[in-house]
Amino acid sequence: MTFKEFYLRKPVKSSLLFLAAALSSLLLVGSSYALTLEFNALRNRQPVLFAQMLALQLACLVFSALLTYYGNLALEQLIQSYLQQIRQELALHIFNDGQAHDPAQAQNQLLKEGDLLTVSYLRNIYSSFKAGMTVLASGGALLSFHWSLFIACLIFALVQIYLPRLLDRQLNHANQRLATQNQAYLKVLGDWLLGLGDLHRCLSLAWFKEKAGLAAKELEDAHVHKSAVSARLDYLNQLAYSLGSSLILLLTAFLVIQHWTAFGLLSSIASFNSDFFGNLQNAADYLGEISGSRQLRQDLLKQREAVPEQKEAGQAPAAFASSPLTVEFNGLSLAYPAIKLQPREKVLLTGASGRGKSTFFKLLLGEVKAASGEIHYLDQKGQVIQPNLSQIGYLPQDPQLFPGSVAENMTMFNPALNDQDLLRQTADQVNLSEDLRLWPAGLDTRVAVEDSNISGGQRQKIVLARSYLYHSQLLLIDEGTSAIDQAATREIIVRLLKTDKTIMFVAHNLTADSRQLFDREIQLD
Repeated sequence: MTFKEFYLRKPVKSSLLFLAAALSSLLLVGSSYALTLEFNALRNRQPVLFAQMLALQLACLVFSALLTYYGNLALEQLIQSYLQQIRQELALHIFNDGQAHDPAQAQNQLLKEGDLLTVSYLRNIYSSFKAGMTVLASGGALLSFHWSLFIACLIFALVQIYLPRLLDRQLNHANQRLATQNQAYLKVLGDWLLGLGDLHRCLSLAWFKEKAGLAAKELEDAHVHKSAVSARLDYLNQLAYSLGSSLILLLTAFLVIQHWTAFGLLSSIASFNSDFFGNLQNAADYLGEISGSRQLRQDLLKQREAVPEQKEAGQAPAAFASSPLTVEFNGLSLAYPAIKLQPREKVLLTGASGRGKSTFFKLLLGEVKAASGEIHYLDQKGQVIQPNLSQIGYLPQDPQLFPGSVAENMTMFNPALNDQDLLRQTADQVNLSEDLRLWPAGLDTRVAVEDSNISGGQRQKIVLARSYLYHSQLLLIDEGTSAIDQAATREIIVRLLKTDKTIMFVAHNLTADSRQLFDREIQLD
């Protein structure tokens, strides 16, 4: 995100925000200026002037604090407004780009990288502007006392502005490493938590702790590395601050001795040093952090580029014919024989665990690309077509439901399908009617994704109903009734086999009579 984008998000609020920052800085320097006049009034025995300058100093401090408070509040509102826009653009990019996205990476982009952007860039834009205004105001005040003070401060200003460049590459690398390790940590947790039940059953807690601990340690090291680079930048700026502050104090003493400036400046130069060099150091730190976030900002800009909405063309497949296929991953290879399903045929697909039945379904769905071989999709007449793969019905062993009602999960939030009679008829087709009667809200029952108020068998029925509603002609069921009891499974299969759909069904727990219901069985050996 560029400064222009940030500013133009809400130009009126942004203008008022930076105006408040400038006024706050001027008032802060004004309090130091009043302090100088206070000491002159005391030395010259001018009690009225002293009281006036004291009141002015207090007023400057109070109004500066108020402007700072409201400025910080307005800044937070502006930042959160823009981050919301970024999250929306990232989410739309992820949805529309047609790529398979790792959930941990998506979470990292939507949340953690936004936090890094806020800390390293957005807040520092405002803070560096405010610090810069204070430096300019302080420099102007010192110029009014004597030109040599301004020249000396200007020299040190140039030195401190250059210092962040010394660590620019290291800061960019540290920010990128932190984002990468956070993404890796989320992925490790996601990979292992998916099989947490198996780990519990096999008493593999120590193994899980080792893997999770290793990823957490790498994330910790990335945070430490980032802090170390920032600390080095802060050290360089602090060194320049201390040296400049001491030399300005000595120069001021020399000017007072020579009667070239007011005596009161000697007593208040520490305040001016703080205003000038303290804010100069802060501005240098902020600019260094902004520069160090450059690569992160460029990556985020690429990740949220607008992608046209993907509307898949083609016909709904009713069958398929594949030549021998191979799939390669992690140095391993899976081979499949040539398989053909005729329109309206019902086939049971079996084979040993790990033989690749689920992967074969992913090949058909276009989620996995074959290293060799081709798949041709057919219509109801057995003619080769250009397929719309989104029209293939797919029921995995652990189907995904979304926050919303049971009806919305059946229709996938398509209002055109939200006909109560149609939904109840479809629920009856997949043996979901009894479950609806048990839920007080029926079709309006809310799905609590994390609380699992819907059982595994009920999820499978809901997703199967989804395939019915979308009139999928080709239906792939991958252990899709594994969480449903045998009697209900048989009843669902009988009803499925009476339809005109083409069905390929994977199951291990079918009874012999249920297996006989299919037209044929294909074994993957």
